[in-house]
Amino acid sequence: MAREKIAIIGNGGYGREIYHILLGHGHEVIGFIDNQDLINGLPVSVIGNDDEIQMLMDKYDFNSF
Repeated sequence: MAREKIAIIGNGGYGREIYHILLGHGHEVIGFIDNQDLINGLPVSVIGNDDEIQMLMDKYDFNSF
């Protein structure tokens, strides 16, 4: 499987679980997309909100979310 650059929508508990699953499969997680900038205790943070998805895709060059 090719390594993908991914942003996760949602910074809550499920988003944090998905983060660990994606890392376990060798993907690069760019950050979280969320309307609230919650502290998640992970090495990646919220990079923007759902109104900015297209701009974020251009800026961070991720393949999927």
